[in-house]
Amino acid sequence: MSGESSLRDVVVDFLRGPGAPNVGGLDRVWRAVVGPALLALVVATLAGALSPGTGPLAVALLAVGLCVGVIVTHSAVTRRCRVNHLTGVDTSGE
Repeated sequence: MSGESSLRDVVVDFLRGPGAPNVGGLDRVWRAVVGPALLALVVATLAGALSPGTGPLAVALLAVGLCVGVIVTHSAVTRRCRVNHLTGVDTSGE
């Protein structure tokens, strides 16, 4: 079984995250724009400036927008992305 990873290994690797920066170039730029934009939309919606409607779908969309916005902004600032790390993508040299 050499070369194969167990589910446990994949989860542990994901939780540890990348040791070195793996986000750069255009990848970092889009993250620095999209992440804060999502957060601004969530804040504007919670402040009442936007009205997504009511119900569980609206709440779920706000929660997803908040989570994605925080994660994408964090990866732009720290230049480390766990998904890039898991998939072997490294744009830090761009």
